[in-house]
Amino acid sequence: INEDPYGDGWILRMTAADSANLESLLDATAYATLIGE
Repeated sequence: INEDPYGDGWILRMTAADSANLESLLDATAYATLIGE
């Protein structure tokens, strides 16, 4: 899991009940900006 978090490291798949909620998710770059890295 720790070796390939963006590839084969996934352990589950989720489906959003309301896809409108996906608009508020951050990608890795936006999250790094949010936390000040």
